Amino acid sequence: MERQQPRQGAYILTPLPRYLTVQSVVSSLDVTRPRDFYFPGEAHDFWEMVYVVSGNASVSADSRIYRLSCGQIIFHPPMEFHRVWTAKDSEAHLIIVAFAADGEGMAPFVGQQFRLSMAQESMLRRTAGELNAVLHPAADAPTDPAGAHLAAIHLEEFLLSLLQSGPSTVSAASENAAVAYRQIVETIHAHLEENLSVSDLARLCNRSVSSLNKVFRRFSDRGVMKYMLALKVRRAMEWLDEGLSVGQVSDRLAFSSPNYFHVVFKRESGMTPSQYRARAEKSLPLPKL
Repeated sequence: MERQQPRQGAYILTPLPRYLTVQSVVSSLDVTRPRDFYFPGEAHDFWEMVYVVSGNASVSADSRIYRLSCGQIIFHPPMEFHRVWTAKDSEAHLIIVAFAADGEGMAPFVGQQFRLSMAQESMLRRTAGELNAVLHPAADAPTDPAGAHLAAIHLEEFLLSLLQSGPSTVSAASENAAVAYRQIVETIHAHLEENLSVSDLARLCNRSVSSLNKVFRRFSDRGVMKYMLALKVRRAMEWLDEGLSVGQVSDRLAFSSPNYFHVVFKRESGMTPSQYRARAEKSLPLPKL
């Protein structure tokens, strides 16, 4: 049967859904970290990926500790506390890209690691270079919106290629100290709505206070209580975004009073709970924790 041509005005538009979309770039680094390097860690409201070009690096993702070798990449989703460091006998060449993206296609990257093929590493190197050019244009160069658009497309292409090839298995470090650290952090998460002291936490983890502090300092740049308060503030941000009042959030997180919650929130985030809510209304970025 001869195919009929559609009448004028009767064309059918077939949607091209965007599985994921890169919205912006925060930083793009191609760096070599020396032996015994230690980045203290942070949490922010955008994605970050860390790729090991050569050498070895240790990476934390909230309670998990990973040892990454050449060819492996890890993704940190928004608001995941993370840090990276190198061993005393090994430097590491890293590509680190921080970016904002959305879409259902980003969900499979949460908690996943991948091993890149040579073609994928080449894609990443090119894309990181393009993103760096967008972030740091030459002083006499005109604005290049087409170049920025291509950089975003190439990053999306790289991410989609990883989803097609699938994640690899990178086991969390199994040494005793790493396992103990994971237990401590998971216990903090489980009891975040309680007013725990260090002694309470040590008892829940079946450790002495000195042992707990020693393990925690090995993998964290901050003390146990400082870390717990940072997690409480992150949880508070989620509940404030959901519409809970300052008093409700303070009560749920077992602060002694709304005033003390106000003090802690401002100290950890750099803004008051009210300022944080105003930020949401203006679509401003979240503070780093």
